[in-house]
Amino acid sequence: NQDVWGPIDYVFKYNGETICITEGKKDQLDKGVIQNIAQLAAVADHRKRKISEISSEEKPIYGIATTYLNWQFLVLKDGMVTQSSIISIKDANRDDVGGIIGRIVSLLNTGKG
Repeated sequence: NQDVWGPIDYVFKYNGETICITEGKKDQLDKGVIQNIAQLAAVADHRKRKISEISSEEKPIYGIATTYLNWQFLVLKDGMVTQSSIISIKDANRDDVGGIIGRIVSLLNTGKG
């Protein structure tokens, strides 16, 4: 997309699902979220050009913005972005880390079936 530039930190594809991950600077999760939304839009634009002759169905694209201590999960579907509440890791708490890993695994398994 000509309106968005810069690399996407990480992109994963699994079971037909796409997840874009953006690393934000410490205490600047909001800037990471904005960058992630721009990256989701760029991936969606690229995808539309590739599948326009094949299908009119638009699959969601998932985004994660993180500062490693704070995590924000996003979904882009039908041109709309929705966000989860912010999940925080406090003092390397295993339950917090496990919850984030569980959320990522859930996204990856969405495309099964």
